[in-house]
Amino acid sequence: MVDARADGLVAREGVRPQLAVLSETKARPTGIVEGKMSAVSVLGNVQLDLSHASIGTAGVVVSARAFLGAVNITVPADARVSMTGLPLIGSLSPTREPGPVDGPSVVVKAFAGMGSVTIHRAEPRDH
Repeated sequence: MVDARADGLVAREGVRPQLAVLSETKARPTGIVEGKMSAVSVLGNVQLDLSHASIGTAGVVVSARAFLGAVNITVPADARVSMTGLPLIGSLSPTREPGPVDGPSVVVKAFAGMGSVTIHRAEPRDH
């Protein structure tokens, strides 16, 4: 069942903002994902895998914050990706290629305070 929430995220039931404090959390949505998402790591690790999700026409904007931790985002092979942000004694690692112009949009707005935010591109899937 697809639901629309006030925070702008349209996704299958169970996809929520991801938070890891002294821990690890993993999310791998498989339904329609569109709008805003957040991933916050404090001395922990967040794995957000969007490679099996269907990115909606409005695209996805991920707010990724890593404080002494890591946020790793995997995007679909055909996604058009951009990253903006601030590394404060930390690192931001966007994908090497932005992706196809007509691909679904994934925008990552990142902050890394002694942590890292990394984007990985999934391998193309066979249909």
